[in-house]
Amino acid sequence: MLDHVVQLGESMLKKLKKFEEDYMIVGNVQGKSALLGIEFAKDSKTKEPNLEDCRMIYRKAFAKGVSWIPAKHNLRLSLPLIMTEDVAIKALDIIEEAIAETEKKLGY
Repeated sequence: MLDHVVQLGESMLKKLKKFEEDYMIVGNVQGKSALLGIEFAKDSKTKEPNLEDCRMIYRKAFAKGVSWIPAKHNLRLSLPLIMTEDVAIKALDIIEEAIAETEKKLGY
């Protein structure tokens, strides 16, 4: 099981790192195994915290079925140890949709 969790975390972190490149409001992503986090910023260069957009993204993803842990301008993901990679990637796809929708709505 430990090998599965480590591999799953690496796959998800790789996908999350792409969010840093693709979205202005993603300031930083971090993770280790089944614990991952996304920090939202007003601008990915200045890294100024962005609580409002974080809340909007949380609500959009939650409405689509992804539950995670909001903490100020950060969203923390704590994966079930038995989660399959397909399900984990689907969850990240939903989160990415929420980020893209939020950026579009706010005119980024």
